[in-house]
This record gives sequence, C-alpha cells and structure tokens, in this order.
Amino acid sequence: MTSSLRTFALAALVAIASLSPALHARNTIRALVDVPFSFDYGTTHFGRGTYLITMNGDNSMVVSNRATNQAAMVLAKLEWAPTSAKASQVTFRKYGDRWFLEN
Repeated sequence: MTSSLRTFALAALVAIASLSPALHARNTIRALVDVPFSFDYGTTHFGRGTYLITMNGDNSMVVSNRATNQAAMVLAKLEWAPTSAKASQVTFRKYGDRWFLEN
C-alpha cells in the first residue's frame, strides 16, 4: 500500500470515528472532525486539526477551526437528510499532492 493510500485510509478512519452530530435543530447539523492532514475547502487552505462542520438547511456548509480562527463557507445543493444515524462520514479527494474536502 502506498504512503498516500495509507494516509487517506487513516484520515478516513479518523474522520468517521470522530464525526458525531452535536446538534440537531431546525435543519442545522454540527459535527467535529479530526483531520490529520492539510486540505482545501472552497478557496481556503486548512492545516491539520479539529474542525467544526456545520450544515445549514439544504444549501450551505461551513468548515471552521476555532484554534486558528479559520473558516470557509460554500453554498451548494447538499444531499443530506437531518436524521439520526449510527455512523457518518466525511469525504476527502486527493488530486496530485493536495487533499480537498468534498461537499
């Protein structure tokens, strides 16, 4: 297994294990995700760390890091259902040597 595949597998496991909905209220879902690598979301580059992902309604997702005061919001048609789930996931895509958070 190549190093990048191992990194991706580790990141996916960490993200899935640490993603837990913290709040369900009026179509808003919040989750904390530990990301062990740097990534891009929208036009913002984030370093590794713990991020709060907030989904508001059907058309926006905000990624923020309280430790660094970085945040990015993307308006898009998101496909999610505000229902309780036993497991959630965050998807990252790798292009070249850079990781991108998929929305």
